Amino acid sequence: MDLKTGFKTDFTELKEFEFKAWLPALLLLALAFSLSFAPSAQAVTFNVTHPGVFTSAGFTVTDLLQTPDRIYPGDEMQLRFFVKSTNPGVANNVDVIALSPLTSEKDYALGDMAQGESQAVTVDFTIPNSTKPGQYYVFLYVTTQAGNEKSQIGEVPITINEPVSSNALLASVSSGVNAYAGESVTVPVEIRNVGSLPAEDVIVQMQFSSSNAIIPVGADRIFLSSIDASSSATANFTIGVNAGADPGYYPITLLISYKVDKVLQPTINQTIGLKTLAKTGLLVTADTVSGGTTTQPYLSITVANVGDTAVRGVTVSVSSDDFTFSGGSEKFIGTLNLDDSATASVTLTAKTGGNAGIRGNATGGAAASAGSFANGSAGQVTVKVTYKDSLNVEHSQEKTVDARQAFAAAAASGQTTTQSNGFSSRRSQTFNILGLEPLQWVIVILALILAFFGYKWYKKRKVKSAVKK
Repeated sequence: MDLKTGFKTDFTELKEFEFKAWLPALLLLALAFSLSFAPSAQAVTFNVTHPGVFTSAGFTVTDLLQTPDRIYPGDEMQLRFFVKSTNPGVANNVDVIALSPLTSEKDYALGDMAQGESQAVTVDFTIPNSTKPGQYYVFLYVTTQAGNEKSQIGEVPITINEPVSSNALLASVSSGVNAYAGESVTVPVEIRNVGSLPAEDVIVQMQFSSSNAIIPVGADRIFLSSIDASSSATANFTIGVNAGADPGYYPITLLISYKVDKVLQPTINQTIGLKTLAKTGLLVTADTVSGGTTTQPYLSITVANVGDTAVRGVTVSVSSDDFTFSGGSEKFIGTLNLDDSATASVTLTAKTGGNAGIRGNATGGAAASAGSFANGSAGQVTVKVTYKDSLNVEHSQEKTVDARQAFAAAAASGQTTTQSNGFSSRRSQTFNILGLEPLQWVIVILALILAFFGYKWYKKRKVKSAVKK
């Protein structure tokens, strides 16, 4: 052997030595690596269906398939494998026998088998519900015409897993879903899986009773194929609310059935609440009214209940950038039953022009201010009505009123009054005698003259009548 060849031989032997020395350490390192990335909790066991095979009987077991992969008490399972003859020549009347504490003995006749021939065997059985979790074996035997003794050809390990229940499907309905009496509504029911395994074949059923205010309009059960762990799915139900239902919260019972790892879980019974409302509504009207020549204009507000239920705590408030309100800007009405109405009024005073009142003099004050409103200034009043329904939920409505028209009428009335007062003042400054003006004295004197001459004519006529006689 030359030097070069010897070197190679020594190197090869060295490498084989090092590999054998490091093999246990490498295996431990691989195990530690796999454990570091393994889940912290394993809910189920995954079976590895590698059978033990005994070849001394002249037969071998190959291509084993177990269905399902994970088995629980009460499951139906199947073992499928091939039996191959390794005997020289032909084995006559071959029978395969399956024995297990999980099932009764099962016998499968394969007939005659030549060397190298394979035949499929399928073993079906049900795992008893009382089976405790753990590992069991299915023992496989063969008999032939050559002898009646059973020869073992294999054993198949079967792992029965502990039943797993996520028990973690939770139903909820959004708080923003409101139903009104006499109407239908779609209720989205969210089903959330807070467990660690997917939920399969989920059936959500909504239960109704004849006395319930809630009635089904669409389907009363919805199927969801699966919900992954830490995920959710939505079941949309269409329901109706009886027209005579009182406002309030009504319970709805949900029955949720599902499977985990193809195992049916206990049905979940959960109650959710649905808020039903009666329609509320107020008709708000507001008109500005001119108060005549002696009072300020005011705003007359009428509130009528046009909804389907009584409301309470009705309050009317007014606000404006251009007016103040005599006697306060808020009026409390109280309760309005069905078809009830109430009226509130507030007196308006303009903020501009001196605020001397609607009936001021013509050169300043509110009359002039009213004229400016009528000519296109703001003059808006906001009317706000708040109230509560039977569930103590507060509602509000607003209405904007143009108050310029009333102020225009007030301005015109104020100017007429001012002109009338001015004319009277001028008259009081003219000449008069004993409280009578000259024209009145002329009329009086003419009347006296006519009366004197009439009397003289009457006397003269009376004398003539006496002489004739």
